[in-house]
Amino acid sequence: MLSGYKYIDCLKHVSVRDILDQQYLYDDSVAPLGKILKTLKNAPTAAYLIDEVISYDFKIAVDDSLSWDESGFEKSTSTILVPKFSESDLKTAKHAGRLLATMASGLRRALKANQGHFECFDLKPLDFMRLSRVVEADIDAVTVQICWELRTAGDASAWRQMLAGDNGDIAVVFANAMKTYPMGQFNGKALRAAFRQWFADITRTDDADHMALEFLDMALAYHDQYDMTADRDMDENDMRKIQKNLPFPSYLQDMNIRSKWFDGLKDPFNQVHLHHILDEMKTLR
Repeated sequence: MLSGYKYIDCLKHVSVRDILDQQYLYDDSVAPLGKILKTLKNAPTAAYLIDEVISYDFKIAVDDSLSWDESGFEKSTSTILVPKFSESDLKTAKHAGRLLATMASGLRRALKANQGHFECFDLKPLDFMRLSRVVEADIDAVTVQICWELRTAGDASAWRQMLAGDNGDIAVVFANAMKTYPMGQFNGKALRAAFRQWFADITRTDDADHMALEFLDMALAYHDQYDMTADRDMDENDMRKIQKNLPFPSYLQDMNIRSKWFDGLKDPFNQVHLHHILDEMKTLR
C-alpha cells in the first residue's frame, strides 16, 4: 500500500532547523519530533534528506487527524505534515519503528512534492500516471534504505516494522541486494533493486494510478489554475529530478521505465476513470 498522504490545514508551523536546535523542546507536541529527527540522523540517507529540507527551510506541523502511517506536505507553506505522538509512544520499540518509517517517508515525499512532481499536468495522462508510480516507488525504496541504515546503526525497530508491513517484499529484496553488492547501500545498487521490486505488487501500482487520477481530476476541476496542456512525454529530465536529494543521484540511470515491468493501469475502475478524464479533457479543449 502507498504511504498515506493528505492535504489538510496546518496547525503550528515549526522549522526543522529550530526543532533540531532544541528551541521548542518545552512544547509537548513538538518535543518528540526532535527525538525522531535525531534518531533518523543516524541513517546517512535520512541525514542527507534532513539537510536538504533544512536548506529549503521546510517546516513541520503536527496534526492529530493523521494516523501514524500518514504524512503530507503543504507546498504553499513548505510544511511537512506529521501525525501527533508523545515521548511515551517512542518508548515502545514497535511504535517508535513505525513513526521513524513514517517520518522518513514524509521527508522524501516532501522533497518530491516540492519539486512539483504531483503537478506535472503538462504530461500526457498516461505519462503523468507513470511519473506518479515512479515517484511512489522512489519514496518507498528510499524509506526502506533508511530503515536498513538505522538497523546497521543499532536501531532495528523501523526495519522490523518494514519487514512486517505491506512493503516487506521490498525490504527483503533490498537485504538480498546487499549480499550481492556489499557496498550497495552507498552506491545506490541496493536502492535500485528495491525500487524495481516496488512494481511487483499490483496493489501498489493500482493505488498509485488511483492517486494520479485523483490529481488529474483536481486539475480538471480547477483548470483555470493549472497549466494542463497534457501533451508532453515523460523524459530523462523527469527521471533526473526524481533521483535528486540523495547522496547518489543517479541510481536509476539507464533504467527503462517504459518496459512492461513498470506498467500500470491494470485496475478496471482506474481504466474507466481515465476514460472519463480523457473525455472531459476533449470537451474542455
